[in-house]
Amino acid sequence: MIEELLGFARLDAGKLQPNITNADLAQILDRAREEIFPLAQQKNITLAQIEGPETLMIQADAEQIRRIAINILDNAIKYTPKNGLVSVSLKQTKENAIIQVTDTGIGISENDQAHIFDKFYRTNQADVQNERGTGLGLAIVKGITEAHGGTVVVNSQVGRGTLFQVTLPRNR
Repeated sequence: MIEELLGFARLDAGKLQPNITNADLAQILDRAREEIFPLAQQKNITLAQIEGPETLMIQADAEQIRRIAINILDNAIKYTPKNGLVSVSLKQTKENAIIQVTDTGIGISENDQAHIFDKFYRTNQADVQNERGTGLGLAIVKGITEAHGGTVVVNSQVGRGTLFQVTLPRNR
């Protein structure tokens, strides 16, 4: 939680400058998946193997992109009931790399979808209020994504699950 607050403070102050290098997005996602896997096991959630290319080179700050993946995967696992499924796919176009995280979780209402990227925003859904969190994770995801020239969108239905899509330019 402290790491999240400090990271957001740097981002909010404009002091979180990406250290752009050639980075393998597939490898970054694999590391994030391995890191978050124990949380999925605790809830008996299937965290599917990443679908997509084995290598996808982009110009980005690998640590910041890992933070995006961890935040989205952590939310997917937190808000997916036991025995659910979280999957990650990686796609590419000539210009972009696209990360999609899909879950079979509780979903997000249309009203909440309009605010989930706002700092300190947490929905009033009872299932959400029982979980730990600062309301900063998705604000951090949006800030890092935009600092890399990318976009993040959500598509969700209450009771049916959620899809987060992060689109990053492959070359800067």
